[in-house]
Order: sequence, then structure tokens, then C-alpha cells
Amino acid sequence: MQYPKVQQQLIKMFEEDQAAMGKLASNPDDKDLQREAKRVINQNTAKLKDIIAKIGWPSVSKVGKKGAHAAWLIAQHSDDDLEFQKRALSLMKNEGKDEVNQIDRAYFEDRVLVNSGKKQIYGTQLTQKDGELVPEPIKDEANVNKRRESVGLEPLAEYIRASNLTK
Repeated sequence: MQYPKVQQQLIKMFEEDQAAMGKLASNPDDKDLQREAKRVINQNTAKLKDIIAKIGWPSVSKVGKKGAHAAWLIAQHSDDDLEFQKRALSLMKNEGKDEVNQIDRAYFEDRVLVNSGKKQIYGTQLTQKDGELVPEPIKDEANVNKRRESVGLEPLAEYIRASNLTK
């Protein structure tokens, strides 16, 4: 691992993100918790931009598996900055398969597509409809499970069922 201090910074950012999102999940209508989550996300996005400017995409060989996963999550949650998400996804896609978790990449690719008003590829992005979580529109839905399997995701029906059990 080339950048252990960056790894530590990314993991700390990840933990701050998850703490803020966990509090918000327990009370999603609380305006103070919404503001705090947005503050943490925006702060982490700015820090991740600085890290990328210095070392490029924080890949496994640069920051370890935990650091790379943390970088993905921070970029994934940067919904207020779609241009940054697109750039980060492009950087991720340019890394070798062993340098980026392929499940993380699939989730991120779907997130960027949905945020861009396009159909997703892997069916990872869900929305609430009639009290149930259902996938946002999927491109070539007939072959979604082949694509999901190619990156290590469970079949779509299992994912939806599990997501609705945990909501």
C-alpha cells in the first residue's frame, strides 16, 4: 500500500459518513440531522477531490481495500455534485479489476446513470413505490441477472427481497 495516511483519512471519512447517515436513517424527517448529513457529505466530497488531485483514484494498491471502499462510498454519496461523480466513475473504470471492487463500481455506475436521468445497468438503485422498494428503470432488464453475476451480485429478485426485509 502506497498511501497509509490517506487510507486512514478515508476510513475516518467513511466512519463520519456512516455515523451521520445512521442517525438520519433513524429519524429521516429531522431537519437538523438532514443538515448534518449534508455537511458531512459535502466536507467528505471536498476532501476526496483533494485526495484524487494528489494521488488519482484511491485504488487498492494505493490505499488498501478498506480505503478504496471508503473512497467509493464517499463518491457514491456525493449526489449534489454529479460532475464529480461522473469524473470519479471514469477514474474508477480506468483502474484494473483488482484495483477496484467490482460490486462497488457497479453500484456507482448505476447511481451515476440514475442521477443523470438514464436507465441503470445492474439494478442496484431502488426507489419507494406503494410502500415497497423497487428498482429504478433498468436498461435491457431481461439480461440484468447476467450482468449482476458478472460482477458478483446476487440475482435481482433476491436483492429486492432482502432490501424490502431490511427497510
